[in-house]
Amino acid sequence: MFLKFIFDEYTCLVFKSRSICLLFWLIESSTNAGAKDLFPYLQI
Repeated sequence: MFLKFIFDEYTCLVFKSRSICLLFWLIESSTNAGAKDLFPYLQI
């Protein structure tokens, strides 16, 4: 989702840590849309 992506990017800017970003995305993907949504994020 576009809004979800924007929110994730904002979170990334706030924490300024790639590890935190990936962890956050992993949690979001596993709870909301499934693991398949995680792969596009890993390619960024």
